[in-house]
Amino acid sequence: MTPVVTVVASTGGSPVLCGPVHTCPELLATTQDLPTGVYTLRCTGWSTPAGTPLGELTTTLGPEPTTTATGCYASTAIPQVEVAVLDDEGVLVATTGRVDW
Repeated sequence: MTPVVTVVASTGGSPVLCGPVHTCPELLATTQDLPTGVYTLRCTGWSTPAGTPLGELTTTLGPEPTTTATGCYASTAIPQVEVAVLDDEGVLVATTGRVDW
């Protein structure tokens, strides 16, 4: 089985992070078929073609589907986001690809 990661927005938003105009929902990642280990979830948002990194979080994920808060918050003004799963050597294991936000 190929490891898979999907991403959705949390139902809440943080007006503190984005001000009164845009909310900032947290990116929630669900993984499938990942071997047990320590992975880095790398969140990236694109507001320009060059890209804008949002942050990183290292967490332990099991082989069963796991919904996890990534610790990454993206403004609703950002057109697309991506969550990538990297192993302990920094090798890409799975990615959502660019997802409309």
